Amino acid sequence: MKRILSIFGLAILSFQYAAAFQSPVEIARINDQSIWSDELLYAFQKNRKADSPVNEDSLLNYLQRYINFKLKVQAARNLGTDTTLAFRQEYESYISQVSKPYMDNPNKIEDLVAEAYERSKFEVRASHILIRVASNASPSDTLKAYQKADSLRNLANNGIDFGLMARQNTADSNGDKGGDLGWFTVFGMVYPFETGVYSTEVGKVSNIVKTQFGYHLIKVTDRRTARGKVRTSHIFIARSKHSENEGRGMIERAYDSLQAGADWNRICQRFSEDVQSKKNNGALPMAGIGQLPLEYLDHAYPIKEVGDYTKPVVTPYGWHIIRLDDRQLPPAFETQKGQLAEGVRRSGRLQYGEQEVLNKLKKQNEFQGFSVASTKAVDSLKKYLGQVENIPAYDNELLFNIGDKAFYVADFFNHLTSLKSQNVSNFGRAYRDFEQSALFAYEDSLALIKYPEYRLLLQEYEEGLLLFDIMEDEVWNRALSDSIGLQKYFESNKSNYPAPERAATYVINNRTSQKPDLLNQVHTILSGTESGTDPREVLKSRLTSTEYSLLKIVKRTFTQDDLPIFAAGNWTENQLIFSDAKERLYYISSIKPEGNYQLSEIRGKVTANYQDYLDEEWIAQLRQKSNIKVFKRKLASLLPLD
Repeated sequence: MKRILSIFGLAILSFQYAAAFQSPVEIARINDQSIWSDELLYAFQKNRKADSPVNEDSLLNYLQRYINFKLKVQAARNLGTDTTLAFRQEYESYISQVSKPYMDNPNKIEDLVAEAYERSKFEVRASHILIRVASNASPSDTLKAYQKADSLRNLANNGIDFGLMARQNTADSNGDKGGDLGWFTVFGMVYPFETGVYSTEVGKVSNIVKTQFGYHLIKVTDRRTARGKVRTSHIFIARSKHSENEGRGMIERAYDSLQAGADWNRICQRFSEDVQSKKNNGALPMAGIGQLPLEYLDHAYPIKEVGDYTKPVVTPYGWHIIRLDDRQLPPAFETQKGQLAEGVRRSGRLQYGEQEVLNKLKKQNEFQGFSVASTKAVDSLKKYLGQVENIPAYDNELLFNIGDKAFYVADFFNHLTSLKSQNVSNFGRAYRDFEQSALFAYEDSLALIKYPEYRLLLQEYEEGLLLFDIMEDEVWNRALSDSIGLQKYFESNKSNYPAPERAATYVINNRTSQKPDLLNQVHTILSGTESGTDPREVLKSRLTSTEYSLLKIVKRTFTQDDLPIFAAGNWTENQLIFSDAKERLYYISSIKPEGNYQLSEIRGKVTANYQDYLDEEWIAQLRQKSNIKVFKRKLASLLPLD
């Protein structure tokens, strides 16, 4: 998936409004589109804090936000976003991975929840080789793929390097990493793959594993006891908004301030560009593997003490300083039983066998087959060796009924003609496949009505994709590319960015203990320099190249509140100040007077505010152009009785 609508988020449905799924009522209308009680409650539960009150005001407030969301989705549909090839491919790719609700077997859930709990006690690391097999592959192509996987397994078991074989043979995108998938735990992979991993010893190669993607060989490279969950806060600089040097410089400036004793909350508000967590001073929810990006957790877990924070670290999203706020060991079975059950349902492992599903669907949908007609159709295939196009005129007899829909011999032959391979060899299997596909297609046509939570899950994803696309165009990318608009916004709101007196300062560190008196030597050289002097040029001319190479010199802007050493008294230009431990030297180059920040100093913060402004303006325009009705009495009827 290319989308990450929220990089830090996990929601589980556990709302106590089951009646809403049985008899949804219209609680609002936008133009000609209704908002129903079941979809509102589904979204409301997933986005509310567990301890927040549920009353008419909270529902009404959430409804207004939900209307804003729906207005944006409508705008995306009006632009035809949902009809583009790229959108449909991504959406259909998602649907193909969602478990069909009629496949679920409720009798298996207790065993599967217990199995998931046992697996959740461990994290595993594995590499794999994927031999891709298309869902409609011919038997010969399927056999060829299996034989290739089998030969690679024999090579691996005879000492050939697995990583090398992965680089040369895997159809997966991580081949350049030797097939390495990193660390994961239960629900982190599709169920057959997960089972293959947890059934294989560390250092061994699995038996061939079949998934919807093809055949896999899996080498389990490590296994460890689950580390539980951590609650963290972070200060975040977004890679998408800054160059490498600029982003690294900002996070290092924030870190230097923290190291010098500055308040976390103040530094977070000043620097962090994670808009959501910034509202809570960088706080993120309690989360474990699979709930936050692995690159982030790999830096968070090693923090030893609550309250400690990391040096600046890098993930694919940007630069972070991560603070540990709490740690939670893996909970007991009873505590997480409900969450595990939800994971079992969503992961597709709670399924009947193929024949069980077919028997169930036949019974539910009053399937009626006519064996004489099906036998004649199969005999025709045999007579003409499966070459459908050569079969002459035939009696178009009724093959079977599913519910109120009839299927004829012509439907069967047309189905075979639509397949890539028209030369059918297993004639009886071809007919059974047609029967099965007809049953599944019929049930799929009813699924959105028969299974409300399934319908809402698909709707949630489709609308989320639409929102992502239109927000990129209307808000996020616009704010990043519209430099003139950003400047105008800043000029109009300059009073919102008051700046105290601040100093342009060079921070000078000794990189090594080989020459412990080097900073004292630097202090002597820079004492008495003229205003506006660049200390780097002075030091280059007065130190040897070896001595200069031992220094790290970075230019920063500080307020007097940022560092305790500046708060002690008045500062002046050309002033030299040692840190308390004398491990770094600060050279104040110039003093910027109290007033307002320049855009260049706080571009990240202003850009985030400009995005919020564009969003609010856009919503106001959409509301002005739309006819919105809210049915408050119906909304109030959704509240649980006291």
